[in-house]
Amino acid sequence: MKVLVEIESHALGDSVGAVAVISKYQKENNYEVSVICNNTNLFTKSYPNLKFIGRDEPITDFFNDKINTTYKFDVPLLEGYAKDFGITTEGITLKVDSVECQRPIKNKYVCIGVHSTAQCKYWNYPGGWDILCKMLRKKGLTPVVVERDELFGIKGHMNGLPKSAVKKIGMKFSDVLNHIQHCEFYIGLSSGLSWVAQGLGKPTVIISNVTSKDNEFVDEKTLRIYDENICHGCIHKEPFDSGDWLWCPVYRNDDLRRHLCTKLITPNEVMDKIENFFKL
Repeated sequence: MKVLVEIESHALGDSVGAVAVISKYQKENNYEVSVICNNTNLFTKSYPNLKFIGRDEPITDFFNDKINTTYKFDVPLLEGYAKDFGITTEGITLKVDSVECQRPIKNKYVCIGVHSTAQCKYWNYPGGWDILCKMLRKKGLTPVVVERDELFGIKGHMNGLPKSAVKKIGMKFSDVLNHIQHCEFYIGLSSGLSWVAQGLGKPTVIISNVTSKDNEFVDEKTLRIYDENICHGCIHKEPFDSGDWLWCPVYRNDDLRRHLCTKLITPNEVMDKIENFFKL
C-alpha cells in the first residue's frame, strides 16, 4: 500500500509535529508513505522510513491513497494530527536532522527566539526579554538571539530584540540549527524554533499562555511556562484570525489589557522556574 500525505500547514512547528505523527502511522501500518511538506531537508536523516517530496516537486508515483492533514485549533497539536491517521500520540518523539558543524560559541550560552507570527504569541511583558537576559548573564550564561529579523510586527507594533543579548540575525538556517544544537538550552515561544529545539533533543523552555499548557509537545526536557490563574488558552476557545496581528478575543480594543495572558508573566517568574528546572 502506497500512501501520499500532504501536510497542509506551511508552519515550521506544524511540520516537525506532523512528521513525527506520520512516522508512527507508517510504522504501525508498514505502508510506503511519502510526505509533501516544507523544510524536507530537516527530516530525511531522522525519518528514513518516510520519503519526502518538496511542494514544487512533481508527483510521479502512483498512490493507493492520499491523506491531507492540518492543524486543529481545538486540540493539542500532535493529537490533532494523530486524529487524521486514526492513531494515538503515545510514544511519539520529535526529531530534526542535526548539522555537522563546530561549536559556534566557546562559552556557555542559551539560545533565544523572541519573534512569532502574531502579537498574541509573543511574550508581552514590557522589557521582559531584556530583564531575563541580564539575569541569565549573572548565572554565567550568554543569551544568544537566533532570529531572521531585528524587528518584526506591523506599523506601530514592532517587536525588537533584547539589547542584553548577542544578536545572530539573518543566519542561514543550518547556522541557526548549529547554534541551537550546541546551546545549554533554548528559550522560546509557542513557535517553530521551539519545536526544532526539541527535535534536536535540546532542553527547551516555552513561554506561552495564549495556547493551552498541553498544546505543545512536553517531555522531561521541556519547561512549559504558563499561568491558568489569568486569561489563557484563548487561541483554542475563539476563532483565530491570522490576518489580525493584534488578535485578542477578550481585550482586542483595550491597549492596556490586550494580550494580558503574557503581559502578566514576569521575568522573575520565568527565571525562578528556569533556575529550579535546570538547577542553576
